[in-house]
Amino acid sequence: MSQPTKVKPYTYAEVVKTYEKPDVQQDLNDACSKLAHAMSAMMDKFDAITRQMHTIDMLRRGPPLKPKWDSLRQDFAEFLWQFRSNSGIISGRFKLFHSTVLPMCTQILKPARLANRPESMQVLHSFITLSADQSAPTRTLIQRFFRLNAQFVAFLTELTNLTTRYAASAQQEMFDLSQRLSEMETHIQRIFSTTSELCTAEVLHVFYASCRLVSSSGHVGSKLTRKPVILDGDLSRIGRAYEHCDRKRNEVAHAQYSSQLRQSRTDPMSIGQTMVSTFVLDHMLACEAALNMLNASWLRLRTDCNDMFGWLKNQNPSQHPVPAVIYCYAQSRSTLFAPLAAAMDAFSSGIDPSLFTAARS
Repeated sequence: MSQPTKVKPYTYAEVVKTYEKPDVQQDLNDACSKLAHAMSAMMDKFDAITRQMHTIDMLRRGPPLKPKWDSLRQDFAEFLWQFRSNSGIISGRFKLFHSTVLPMCTQILKPARLANRPESMQVLHSFITLSADQSAPTRTLIQRFFRLNAQFVAFLTELTNLTTRYAASAQQEMFDLSQRLSEMETHIQRIFSTTSELCTAEVLHVFYASCRLVSSSGHVGSKLTRKPVILDGDLSRIGRAYEHCDRKRNEVAHAQYSSQLRQSRTDPMSIGQTMVSTFVLDHMLACEAALNMLNASWLRLRTDCNDMFGWLKNQNPSQHPVPAVIYCYAQSRSTLFAPLAAAMDAFSSGIDPSLFTAARS
């Protein structure tokens, strides 16, 4: 019996080369744009659910639901605005790194430019410090995502408890679905908490986040998804967290199908429970993919900058192993960060700023 062929992991240079391909860039940009539009479209879903909550409140079977849902709508609109702003900030840092910081540091490879090493170190140190400050809002955004998830799940649980009191069928299925979504929330948090424990990020981390994002957008046949990306070594715990989350997602899908199969299609409360549970799942999946992309991109920039700074600290850097980010740029002027900046721009432009204005009016 033939032994299964072990998948050879991507090298840094191979990842850079993949990102630089025009069709891959287009796939990633399209996926980011599609995901951002899907997040924006949730505001319309909010409005539809608001009308359904009003209908349920008119039945006077429990405490008013519409005011709570209206408050969540405001929180979500501000979350979208913060996501849009974060994407723009990241894009700006990546463009500055690609156009100025990286070329300046790469020139130290030339003996004639060795005297510029202190200046390059100073510029890179300033860039690292400011980037660390500007990455803080992304961490705040992730925490806001966790709070929103918890609030959505709590709202769904309250609605489910109320609905099952009066429903003629599917009581257990609705309870099961609500419970699975609560468990899904926990697994998503675990992905981010595991990622936050990384001191450095392998290049496969951001590559995997890109592949996952493209796959979640429904794109088939992309070069980003043809070859499996294995998260092993220091990334194995993150890989397991993703696997557990995907298994839970399948459980949610099964619970959702079972619930909808048995629920009344005419009862306003059952209809509302279906609408909210569908919304909560869509929100979790879209925002998890988008925020993991933002988070992994920041981690990659931090890791490459730290590698570069450690290299520049040597009296004669050219006599020491060259960081992969420097090597790729010196060889072909290629880098991860121009394609990633374009992806961040696609995120930013995909969020309609008028949604925030409308929410505040």
